[in-house]
Amino acid sequence: MYGKAFYWLPLLMTAALIPDPVPASDPIVLDGLFDDWNEVTAAQLDPAGDGTAESEDFSEIRVTNDEDYLFIYLSFHGPEELLQAWNTMRLFIDADDDPGTGRSFHGVGAELEWCFGCRSGTRHNENGSRGLRHANISILSAPTVTSKIFEFCIARDAIALDSDGRRISIVISSSSGEGDLLPDQPGGFPYTIDAREVTPAKPLNIDRPGGDSIRLATYNVKNPGILSRERAPHFQRIFQAIDADIWLLQEQSSTGAGLTDRLRSWFPGSRWHVTANYRWNFTASKYPIIYQGPLTSERRTIAALIDTSDIIGTPLLTINSHLPCCTDDNGRQRQADELMDAIRILKTGDGAFELPEGTPIIHAGDFNLVGYSSQLRTLTDGDIQDEQTYGPDFEPDWDGSPLADLPSRHTHGRLAYTWRSDSSTFWPEKLDYILYTRSAIRPVHSFTLETRSMPADALADGGLRAADTASASDHLPRVVDLAAVESSPLFLRGDANSDGSIDISDGINILGYLFLGESPPTCLDSSDSDDSGLVDLSDGILIFNFLFLGGNALDAAAPSCRRDKTDDDLDCAASPACQ
Repeated sequence: MYGKAFYWLPLLMTAALIPDPVPASDPIVLDGLFDDWNEVTAAQLDPAGDGTAESEDFSEIRVTNDEDYLFIYLSFHGPEELLQAWNTMRLFIDADDDPGTGRSFHGVGAELEWCFGCRSGTRHNENGSRGLRHANISILSAPTVTSKIFEFCIARDAIALDSDGRRISIVISSSSGEGDLLPDQPGGFPYTIDAREVTPAKPLNIDRPGGDSIRLATYNVKNPGILSRERAPHFQRIFQAIDADIWLLQEQSSTGAGLTDRLRSWFPGSRWHVTANYRWNFTASKYPIIYQGPLTSERRTIAALIDTSDIIGTPLLTINSHLPCCTDDNGRQRQADELMDAIRILKTGDGAFELPEGTPIIHAGDFNLVGYSSQLRTLTDGDIQDEQTYGPDFEPDWDGSPLADLPSRHTHGRLAYTWRSDSSTFWPEKLDYILYTRSAIRPVHSFTLETRSMPADALADGGLRAADTASASDHLPRVVDLAAVESSPLFLRGDANSDGSIDISDGINILGYLFLGESPPTCLDSSDSDDSGLVDLSDGILIFNFLFLGGNALDAAAPSCRRDKTDDDLDCAASPACQ
């Protein structure tokens, strides 16, 4: 078998190195996930160490556009940075590609100058210069925490980029006057606005899916919340359109009785179970609450064990958090550490209530993550910073893996922000999160409701109005439909022949199955190296790229037997190495 399959190795090695040609105009979802940038070809690298040691060191820029936005990908060498604070990095866009107009800087004439950490900018033209706020150019970025990679976008019509085929030039400067420039050479990074149409984002239906599922929503309702007389009509339409079984509310000033009465008036004939008020946090459920109580000393995070056994076969532990705001990085980190310590204690059976092994856990709320990324890693990976006080690190899912961070976008757009205040100096950001145990619960549908971007027919279908979410709160509701995890066998991804290791024989096994008519692997999930839901040539390429070209193969760096968390049509009848 090896002799026949080796015929394909040169072809595979070549294919792994040749990128496919793609257009410059690309469908980017601005969510802090970067897989959708892989095919963007308008890019330029920048060498490491070409600026001052005290300032940012740029690594790469990529640029693309759709009909509405100019998108820019920016990465760094060295430590993580924070885009919307702690810096004076500047973006210069020469919108007419004429160095003789606008502000002269590094060989371009910039009509737009934007200071990221200052959260302000300047428009330059023949009539002089005028100050800009974020709402003037509709700037958005992700992630909101420190990172070595960011993506951001600017509205095309805000900087006169509404004509297709226009050539522009871009320069980014570091905070230090003697620091890095991207690109290093004068004249800027050239880009031509692409006229090719980007397929619109597929609308996300707000209707509940069929089958046995639970709808959960997390929503910072901005004190005093849904009992506000002026905002109540907006909240009523939002709550009725979403029709969640469980609401995790933050900034709700009320008593449990007042909240219960309001929900019953909006949903006649329904019965609601509502927790006590924990620092303006409430959890409201159509299902009985078995236990409720704070999980941190400052009572900004509450647990509610909910009896959902009739729907998913087990209770559901919901954790509702409203972490400290803004510059209080130390407070957020301390509460994140304390919470993860409390979850570990619950899982070991020593907590305030009994938590059966395998109970699904959902942690959601307004996390206010606008500083160091370590806080998010603590909440997902169990990476505790103050181990002397709160104990050692641990992986919080029942199968020894991190909690999953659920991505979701607006129902009618490729944006994912959950907080927006046009009067603030901060531009819209993702502050609200949904984390969950992948081993025990399965999201079947999710979305963020932003009525400002919904078309008239979708608003009418949902009984909504365009101004509802903006008038109700500065946060948007995040919604997820949850179902039980179906039992699936353990397997090692990439181990196509199920011998317990990832080596050349696995790539050969895949080639033999695809091209030589040999028997299919006993576990097709194992052969799906890239977890695409298909066994194809790319799976063989991924393995050979890992073995011979220094690339990455899924699970290869730390092989372990896991269950498939991806919904696909592949079966795994048996994986002997994982039995």
